[in-house]
Amino acid sequence: MRDAIVTSVLLLAVIASAVAVVRTHHERRSLFVELDEAEARRDRLQVEWGRLQIEQSTWAASDRIERVAAEKLNLQLSRAGATVLVAAERGD
Repeated sequence: MRDAIVTSVLLLAVIASAVAVVRTHHERRSLFVELDEAEARRDRLQVEWGRLQIEQSTWAASDRIERVAAEKLNLQLSRAGATVLVAAERGD
């Protein structure tokens, strides 16, 4: 009788251990898939960040700003003699 109880307890322990191993393996696989997706997203965001930095430098280039100011706003660079400095007096 005692041997049957010990055998039953050991059998339950082996089954519980096997279930724990399967559960842990499944969780590890799920976490690996999640990690892989996060790394892929990180890579896509890094590519987009690089593209946005290039785009920003293109939009902010001084020759482009000068060209847009001339074409769309009819602005021109001032000549050295045409610049007048106006100083406001303080009423102290």
